[in-house]
Amino acid sequence: NDPRRELAEEALAAAKRAFDLGQYEKVKELLARSPTSHPSRFLGALAALRQGDFLAAARAFESLASSYNALSDRCFLFAGQAFEAARDWSHAVAVYEQVSPWSRLQVEARLGLARAHRNQKNFALARAAIDVFTQKSPPAWGNDLGAEVLLLTADLFAAENNREKERETLLAIWARHPLSHEAQTATARLGKMKQVDVRFQIERAEALIEAHRNEQGV
Repeated sequence: NDPRRELAEEALAAAKRAFDLGQYEKVKELLARSPTSHPSRFLGALAALRQGDFLAAARAFESLASSYNALSDRCFLFAGQAFEAARDWSHAVAVYEQVSPWSRLQVEARLGLARAHRNQKNFALARAAIDVFTQKSPPAWGNDLGAEVLLLTADLFAAENNREKERETLLAIWARHPLSHEAQTATARLGKMKQVDVRFQIERAEALIEAHRNEQGV
């Protein structure tokens, strides 16, 4: 056994325990006294992010992404989120764009990219970043990213004062993602929903039945 490797693993395990307890300063102290590795740098960046040291976290994740191949896409995603939190929209755009199009994190990255473009008032680029995901079906469980994409799209149309497109997008959430949190938001924004097109009513009924809410669907 390599004693240096054992020491590094013990130090990283202690830092991880401190992280789980929310002791982020202790995480930094433990990592500073331990050998540097990709996992230790990743944990240090996460601790900085949790502490609200957004720029430091963003730069650490961005730097790590180029060499930590196993978590490269996650590093770029976290870097983008940290740059967003620091209101550095241009750097957020740059790192979100580096998440692989084949990554499981791609939808989250494109949502972040759209938010960053929106905050730069580049509404067309924001819509283009997420347009391909607007038809994403509701998941069996977990976050409904398709509904989140549609709600952000509705927000973009609202920012452009395109009320017709905003309403149509909100109706799409109400119809296709009836069990999502975003559907509650859409319903509130739609008000009494007079004159709902039949196609949206049918879509909602089908989505409810697909989710085994048969009585509501009928």
